[in-house]
Amino acid sequence: MSNNVKTIGDSAFLDCSSLTSITISNSVTSIGSDAFHRCSSLESIELPNSVTSIGDCAFAECTSLTSIFLSKNVTNLGGWAFDGCTKLTSYCELRGAHDGWSEDWNCSECPVVWGCEG
Repeated sequence: MSNNVKTIGDSAFLDCSSLTSITISNSVTSIGSDAFHRCSSLESIELPNSVTSIGDCAFAECTSLTSIFLSKNVTNLGGWAFDGCTKLTSYCELRGAHDGWSEDWNCSECPVVWGCEG
């Protein structure tokens, strides 16, 4: 992904069922709503520390996604961000959810490991 990209827009990769992995450049600060929704083959994604905002349903129904690291810089995390990600474990640098995180960000109640270092 180009170093000039600052935002991955709403629905940018919606329903890209053949997408298996993606590395996001350090210039990206936000991931829009539904950006990777229903990318059912997405197994891994690397989020740089520059990401501060993840929209509603950004990774919903990414049923092959197994892990994601959320840095302490993620101050806004939308509702249902990981809905239906049944294999997912979230590794969070924070010791608890940030005030700007939706109560429903982990509505599928997948495992969360708090206090991890990236």
